[in-house]
Amino acid sequence: MIHKTDNIPDFTLYGESSGASSLELLHCESLVVRSQQHNWRIKPHRHSGISQLFYLQQGQAIAHLDGQQLELRSPCVLVVPEGCVHDFNWSEQTQGQALSVAAPLLNRISRLLGGAESLMKIAAVHSIPASPTLITTIFNSISEEYQQQQVSRELMFETLLTALIVSLNRLAQPNQTTAKQIDRGHRHFSSFNQLLEQHYSSHWTVAKYSQQLGISAPHLNSICRKLGRQTALAIIHQRLLLEAKRSLTYTGRTIAEIAYQLGFAEPSHFTRFFKGKAGKSPKQFRGGS
Repeated sequence: MIHKTDNIPDFTLYGESSGASSLELLHCESLVVRSQQHNWRIKPHRHSGISQLFYLQQGQAIAHLDGQQLELRSPCVLVVPEGCVHDFNWSEQTQGQALSVAAPLLNRISRLLGGAESLMKIAAVHSIPASPTLITTIFNSISEEYQQQQVSRELMFETLLTALIVSLNRLAQPNQTTAKQIDRGHRHFSSFNQLLEQHYSSHWTVAKYSQQLGISAPHLNSICRKLGRQTALAIIHQRLLLEAKRSLTYTGRTIAEIAYQLGFAEPSHFTRFFKGKAGKSPKQFRGGS
């Protein structure tokens, strides 16, 4: 059963307020450390400006990512993108590592990889081979670098994390090779999603987003159809709908409070929008959650 609060907890690191710890570009720790502190139960929360990679080497867990239940069995890597509401019930014999990656580091890697870094924008479990030599080596190298605090370690983190993302991308798409070129379309699509994350509650038009990107609205739509398989407006609406569902599921705010928080002038406008996209009213959705 999900315990609702006035707000979805937003942590730098789980259990710590945003001011309690200034997260480096990359934070690395054993899964055991934080999980044991909380009796192996991590309650629903999310991270702003931080994406996470959980390497489950031993044990299992039940996770919820934006309300969807996933069963994790070792060995696997779980990707939790920025803003995704998630919780865990870890088994007590769990062993593994957790990486928390700040947005500036991911953005730098994005410029190098083009579309391959999109793997970090989708909540998913990636099963890995029983003898995951390369994945294990990369995670261990990151952990060692983090503990030793060597000079120029941020450059080493960037190199190792790039190799990790490419390796996971190849496992997820075994019949595809990583694109060698960094085309403008991927860069525009990535920038569009970054802008959307900042301004979805401001209800910017497609024209406003395209203007900020320095391209035409038809060009932005073409990019979104190619890389996101939806129009730009559909992607905007899906992001707004996702945040609405998160608030209805994880918070005790009234429907009116949620409507105003998401930038709707009237709760009735929010109800029409939600019902049109989700097929049921906010009240019906909350009653079934």
